[in-house]
Amino acid sequence: MAQPVKVFVAGIVAAAVAAPLIYVGLRASPANTAAPRGPGGAAALSSAASNAVSIAAREAPVATPVAVPPPDRVVAVPRASVTARAQPSAAALAMTSTIIGRVAQVNMRPGDKVAAGDLLLRLEAREAQARVEAAMVEVAARRNARDRAPLPADAAERRFALDAVWMSELRLAGARDALDWMVAARGAGKASGEEVAQARLAIAAAEDRRLRDRDALAAIDAERSTSAPTAEDDALAVARAQLMLARAELEATRVRAPVAGTVSAVHARAGETVTPDPSAPLVVITEDAPSPPPAATAGNTGTRTRRAGESATVK
Repeated sequence: MAQPVKVFVAGIVAAAVAAPLIYVGLRASPANTAAPRGPGGAAALSSAASNAVSIAAREAPVATPVAVPPPDRVVAVPRASVTARAQPSAAALAMTSTIIGRVAQVNMRPGDKVAAGDLLLRLEAREAQARVEAAMVEVAARRNARDRAPLPADAAERRFALDAVWMSELRLAGARDALDWMVAARGAGKASGEEVAQARLAIAAAEDRRLRDRDALAAIDAERSTSAPTAEDDALAVARAQLMLARAELEATRVRAPVAGTVSAVHARAGETVTPDPSAPLVVITEDAPSPPPAATAGNTGTRTRRAGESATVK
């Protein structure tokens, strides 16, 4: 009788482990509803337990792993640590005009690469260009009048520095105009990428020169006081300011790329009239995503060696 008792006990233990499933299996099976007593009954009970466990293994739902970023916590880590960062996504920028005007030229096509500041298109600007030219004539006339007037002895150095700043402003404006021409010529197949790159370098050099000239003027103003500006100096300053305003009006007829990226769509056509309508973009640019950081690194990331089981903060 010892062997049948052991079998019977084994069947009861198996039934206790999977009690709910065994109950379902026994109720669902007519043969198990009236299981015989004795050693045969123990064997039947053990078989029912095995069948129930097998059914549970087959019908149990499969869990889908979901990556959830853990909060800062203190855990035990070995020597290595792992760092993961999200990749930035590119942004689409819709470019519109700030004024009403007729499109004179479109420089870009879908797929073209652009840098920040590149001229995408320009509107007709006869009146704005005429005002710029008239202001330039006025500046030249006012400077001639100033140069013929007597110059206070202590004002020569500052006047020279002021003129240097103005000339650096004109050089920078000319370098930007040259780049606009080069970008348009490249779109028409009349300029190479190398020529456009040289035009960009010219702008960088002009900006550096302007900065140095401004610093020199600021140093003069900080070191000493000079005579008050003459009437001719004031008239020239007003004329120069008028020229800068005229150039700002001319700049409003140009649509530029605010960031580096790729032209994804061009809706503007030469000859059509455009308005400052955000719902009707003229050009769409997909911004270049910044260089992604390492997606994941594993290894010794610190200068101190960590031992197995040592606490560390994982972020």
